[in-house]
Amino acid sequence: MAKEGAHGYGVFLLLLQLARDNEHRWITSDIELLAYAIRETDTELVGRIVQNYELFETLPNDNVYSPVLDSLMSEYDAKKAAAREAGRRGAAARYSKATAEQPNGDPIATAEQPQSNKTIQDKTKGNFTQSRSKLLEEEFMGLAGADLVSFCRSEGKAIDAEFIEAVDKKATPGYTPQFLAETCAWFGVHQFIYAALLKWCNHAKCGDPRYTFLLKLQKDAEKAEFRPKYPAEYLVSKCIEFDKQH
Repeated sequence: MAKEGAHGYGVFLLLLQLARDNEHRWITSDIELLAYAIRETDTELVGRIVQNYELFETLPNDNVYSPVLDSLMSEYDAKKAAAREAGRRGAAARYSKATAEQPNGDPIATAEQPQSNKTIQDKTKGNFTQSRSKLLEEEFMGLAGADLVSFCRSEGKAIDAEFIEAVDKKATPGYTPQFLAETCAWFGVHQFIYAALLKWCNHAKCGDPRYTFLLKLQKDAEKAEFRPKYPAEYLVSKCIEFDKQH
């Protein structure tokens, strides 16, 4: 690792940040996608960092994670778990106090009686149904099911004006990835999903049917003043629909 110099350490830290932003703290093993996500042009360097120095381990789903990140986040995880437990105990204490019996044996009257277990279960089931993504049954760019949803809903680096400008400078004749970046920025999609979409549409090659389709999505959404709740899922699901129809 030392022979990679400061550049190599910087790539490693950016990959750790990418993994930290994911709920499950792992990243894809697709080196090209990772390079796009961290704005690194040297894909061979990214590949060496991921594969050669035992900094990352491969999971059964072919994604990779770093034990180093687990070590760095252990104190944060412990504090988060303690806060969660304290909140649970506080809620239990308040409930016990509210339902304590009076001297005559009757429960203290409250403005709102606790809901039955059945009602709570029904509401939980309803919420799960509403938030359940149809992408759980799909596959896109090597990601499937829950893994795909996790990446779409995780909070990665936002696409800002600086990122779009950098993409524009690197564009080659016949390719306009800056327009795809602008589309992703309009929807609020983070850089990792942009990288997956870029690969899907042949690196934003002018005239590519997939690329044209993505740009049209933004124009249609602008006319309808429509912004989806889960923008990355929306764009990916539309791409999957496009492939099924063509």
